[in-house]
Amino acid sequence: MLIDTDEQLTAAIQALIDAWCQRRGLDPLRYVLAAWPPAGNLVSEWWQVRDAFKHVHMNLADTLTADELVHVRAVVRYLDNAFNLLS
Repeated sequence: MLIDTDEQLTAAIQALIDAWCQRRGLDPLRYVLAAWPPAGNLVSEWWQVRDAFKHVHMNLADTLTADELVHVRAVVRYLDNAFNLLS
């Protein structure tokens, strides 16, 4: 999966949250909902979103479906690229 726009990012995150809610995936929800949605457009808030998804990817990958893992990786990749553009 490739995320090219902020709208696609939001849709991917919402789809993951919906999927985790439906199957009661409390572990990934615990991390992601602490950061999502960001309260504003501050870089630090988006960094927290990125960190939450990176944590899910690094520590909870074995609890995700294959499709969820693809989406999580795409979210992390998009946010990593966005932060690289800022530096």
